[in-house]
Amino acid sequence: MQLVARTQSELDKAAAAIRDEFGVEAVGHAAIERQYHVKAVAAASGEVDILVNSAGAIPRGTLLEIDEERWRKAWD
Repeated sequence: MQLVARTQSELDKAAAAIRDEFGVEAVGHAAIERQYHVKAVAAASGEVDILVNSAGAIPRGTLLEIDEERWRKAWD
């Protein structure tokens, strides 16, 4: 399980809680605001079964299809 948010310390707490309660692998990735962050998360995730996006207006498409400009527009 890959978790993505702005603050690594909060991600680490959430990942630990998930690991402890459910016995699954959980890893946190902070600051997904640049294309290289997106590529790192996509590489770590492999095939995605479920994506929960609660960040707002994220553009349509796969993580690797969305370029830097589209990410910037969505975040701005």
